[in-house]
Amino acid sequence: MQPGTKKPQGQIKYTQNEHLSKLLAKQASETELLEDLRSYCKQRAVLDREYGQALQKLCNSFLGKKEYISVQNSSERKELSVWEIWKSFLLASGQLAVSRIQASDEHQRLSLDLKSVKSTRATVSKRTFEQLKSLQNDLASAVQEMVKSQKIYSEEEKQAHDTRIKAQSAEERIRRRSTNLFSSMAQLQRTHAKLSSRRQECENRSTSARNEYIFQLTALNAHLNHYLKKDIPDMAKTLDGDVYEKFREVLVTSNQTELDICRSNQGPFLELFEASAKINRTDAWNQFVQESPVFLDDLQFKFEPRAGDMVTGLLSLNSKETSGTNGGDFEQLAKKLARHFVSRERRIKAYEEEISDLRSGRITPPPEQVKDRKYFLKVGYSWLCVSQPNCLFAHMLSLLA
Repeated sequence: MQPGTKKPQGQIKYTQNEHLSKLLAKQASETELLEDLRSYCKQRAVLDREYGQALQKLCNSFLGKKEYISVQNSSERKELSVWEIWKSFLLASGQLAVSRIQASDEHQRLSLDLKSVKSTRATVSKRTFEQLKSLQNDLASAVQEMVKSQKIYSEEEKQAHDTRIKAQSAEERIRRRSTNLFSSMAQLQRTHAKLSSRRQECENRSTSARNEYIFQLTALNAHLNHYLKKDIPDMAKTLDGDVYEKFREVLVTSNQTELDICRSNQGPFLELFEASAKINRTDAWNQFVQESPVFLDDLQFKFEPRAGDMVTGLLSLNSKETSGTNGGDFEQLAKKLARHFVSRERRIKAYEEEISDLRSGRITPPPEQVKDRKYFLKVGYSWLCVSQPNCLFAHMLSLLA
């Protein structure tokens, strides 16, 4: 059906229903979003507070230990120790916890603001839609008046048209002098005069009806234009209120809060990340030795001669009596220690290979065997350290003594 052939009442009713349904859907969608934001802020406030308090409690439980309280960052060293990095990490995490608690307060404030906005919006919405229905009823009444005037105009114009045709027919008969046995010229003239008078009367009524119809149509169009261009936008603005300002405030504040937390905590954690990547055992041991000077002290024992003994060094044995005894014992002991040294080296190498196989999973012996191998390896290393060439001779002398 073409738009021009639709009935005005049907067109206006369809348009009004569409306006009402679309505005209701828009209002419901915005209200749902408002409730979602309020609920999010409320729950986020609880989560941030619980997280911040739990993180703060966790960090304080470690920072409260006396070994962490005594840790101080040294300005003399370039690299931080693992203890200093750990303490700094706990302090930075504690600051992050404080930031989360502050963010919780901000989300709680937004939640309360949105709650009042939702309550006000419900009251305004009810009154505004009542006003919209009233305006639509007025517009529907104006359409009915226009349709009524259109119907009267149509009837009056039809009657005037019929009268006009009849008057023209009578005038044509007079002009042609179409008289017959039943109609004389005088009768034709009387009929023409009567139809002319009736024609004028119908023309007047038709003109009046047409004017009324045009007036009603003009008023309806003006009313409809005002309804579409003024009433609907104003009501939509009233329905919205400051909801979009609240949307902007909530989203801007939420994003700004997260950005502030990231910016304020990024620097400390970035520095700690770089310091953590440099942790190694060598630096840790050097720092430990510097902090414990006892490891730097050389501990050596000196020969303490017995009272009356004037000899403080080694003496060669030249007598034949001693050359066969003490000298031989000295040589035998040296050979014995050398054999032990070679034997221990071989056993240590075998134990290292076996332990390497155990760790790689190539063989899976009982745990007791692994423990035994580690013990034997430890004992072998200890004896090998004593049997090194640079301390072998001193060890032999201690045995001879």
